[in-house]
Amino acid sequence: MPAARVDNPLSPMNRPFPFPWFAAVPPMLLLGFPVWTALTDLRAHQLARQADVRQDMALFDEATDLRRQAARLSPGDAQVELALAESLRGLWAFRETNALRREADAAFDRAAALSPHWPVPHYEHARMYAFKGQYARALSLLEPALRLDPNNAGYWLERARYLEALHKDTAARQAYARCWAIDTVRECETALKRLGDQS
Repeated sequence: MPAARVDNPLSPMNRPFPFPWFAAVPPMLLLGFPVWTALTDLRAHQLARQADVRQDMALFDEATDLRRQAARLSPGDAQVELALAESLRGLWAFRETNALRREADAAFDRAAALSPHWPVPHYEHARMYAFKGQYARALSLLEPALRLDPNNAGYWLERARYLEALHKDTAARQAYARCWAIDTVRECETALKRLGDQS
């Protein structure tokens, strides 16, 4: 009877193949990045909700600080950036510091750059200066919103108000007429009667 064959544990056939652990690093990094991004975005939106609560409680500085944190956590989110811009606009409206004005301008610009086809940041930025009676500046900031959404009656109404405040009655009348043609906004009808509807 032949002797049983004993496998040599040192034989190349019996050695375990070493797993190249370094090869697993790139896939793990690729999988980890979306998870990290999702967690970061979730935290940013939690901060944004906390900011809304503080805003409702009239704790405006705390709300703004929370929105700054949210924007740092989620720098690619145009809505988070716009919320920060609006919060800063509110503070600047009452304190009128150059630092707040510059920070608000920069936040509005970032929101617009992050979402180039979104007209709202331009419209809200324009309102920042209209609130202070700086209608020429507001008018120039509103122009991109009208280019991006030319059928928005609200934007035409805003343009008409600025033009009328600047005593540019003919241009204001045209803007009111465009607003009225898009939607039956009573303010536009009243303004056309006041300025003399030449249509």
